[in-house]
Amino acid sequence: MTTTLHVCPRCDAYVQPDWPSCKICGFDPEHADQHPVDGTVAKRRRPKAQGQSFWANVGALATLLVLIGVVAAGAYLGWYAWNHRDSTEVRQEYVTVAK
Repeated sequence: MTTTLHVCPRCDAYVQPDWPSCKICGFDPEHADQHPVDGTVAKRRRPKAQGQSFWANVGALATLLVLIGVVAAGAYLGWYAWNHRDSTEVRQEYVTVAK
């Protein structure tokens, strides 16, 4: 058994035979006279991603710096607390009492 895949004439995307129009480019075969398929119409694809704005990049950098600062502060406080324990926590001393 041979199956044929239905293809949109405008963007060459695979479409289901019962779809009223192409889900990718919106081509509607019932209104094909409004959408000429000759070479004059550019193929519609997903729009290219635009670069982020300058302020979005500054915000991302600021967030990263704050995160690094919080991690560094936590590491310093952990180190400080560990190294400034009182002597009873550092080692247990056993005292022997003579009878």
